[in-house]
Amino acid sequence: RNSISLITPGFRDNSSQNVDKCTIFLMTAIVITGPLSTESQIPALHNIQNDFDTTPYLVQLSITIYMLFYGGSQLFFGTISDVLGRKKVLIFGLILYCSMSIGCALS
Repeated sequence: RNSISLITPGFRDNSSQNVDKCTIFLMTAIVITGPLSTESQIPALHNIQNDFDTTPYLVQLSITIYMLFYGGSQLFFGTISDVLGRKKVLIFGLILYCSMSIGCALS
């Protein structure tokens, strides 16, 4: 027994519980979606510029706008997840991300 459980009655040390490997995989996949979105766009910046016949500034601005919305969504969805619960907001975010990714792929 650790010292906290001796001092605080009813305290359980959950650090020894095994975490499901599927849960670890899903959480890793969720965490990587943000950086993956920007890292997959950066190598294509030159092609995007040529395809849309625009300036490099405007193409790079798309990454800046993405990062601003990514940061803003952390503040917005963080507050909502405190009220509604993290699981509901996480599932909504994943559905939104997947549907928007499919929409981009089909456009």
